[in-house]
Amino acid sequence: MHTASLYVSHHLTVFPEATGQWHVGGGGRYVGKRPVDNDNSFWMDSYTVADTFLRWDLPVSDYKTCLQLNVDNLFDKHYYPSNTGSGQLQVNEGEPRTARLTASVTF
Repeated sequence: MHTASLYVSHHLTVFPEATGQWHVGGGGRYVGKRPVDNDNSFWMDSYTVADTFLRWDLPVSDYKTCLQLNVDNLFDKHYYPSNTGSGQLQVNEGEPRTARLTASVTF
C-alpha cells in the first residue's frame, strides 16, 4: 500500500496588520489500493481527499486569539479508509465533507 500527503499554509498580507494576521492553507492525502483479506482476494480502491482552512490570528485585550474555519474532505469524496472484522468483512466509510469553526484564546 502506498500513502502520501502534502499540506501547505500561506500568510496573507493583503489585509492591514492592525486587523490581525490571516492564514490560508490546505492539502491532500492519498491512500493507494490495498488488500482487504489475507488471501488478497478483494482490494479496496485508492482515494485522495482534500482539506482546507482559513485562520485569523488577532489580539484581543493583549491575549492571542485565533478563529479558524476548517473544511475536511472539501470535495465530499466518497471513500473507504479501512476495514474491520474477523471472519465477516466490514468496510468503514470515510467521513463526508465536514466544516468546523474553532476559537481559542492563549493567556
